[in-house]
Amino acid sequence: MRVETPHNRSGLAKDVVLRLLTCENKPDAKDRVKYEKTKHFLRLRERVEEVYGTCVLCEGSKNLVTHHRNYRNLFREDIFKDVVLLCQRCHGRYHRGHRGRG
Repeated sequence: MRVETPHNRSGLAKDVVLRLLTCENKPDAKDRVKYEKTKHFLRLRERVEEVYGTCVLCEGSKNLVTHHRNYRNLFREDIFKDVVLLCQRCHGRYHRGHRGRG
């Protein structure tokens, strides 16, 4: 009997799922874009927006982005540990400030 798990119901090809699940910290951009089109991610994004409501850094409410703090729990993210809500401005600043860091 095969057990259904969230990632094998995502609609993503098996090789994409494996790459996403085994990436050290940041997945390949093409794989990430595919992941962000899944029903799972869209539901996650809605929930993150409900929980946080505004950017956690500046409290802005425009151009909000669901940011993965890590990818260790992909397809089973904890809203309070693995993802956070940032505005595009703070998201860009965060990434510029963390270039080259693991």
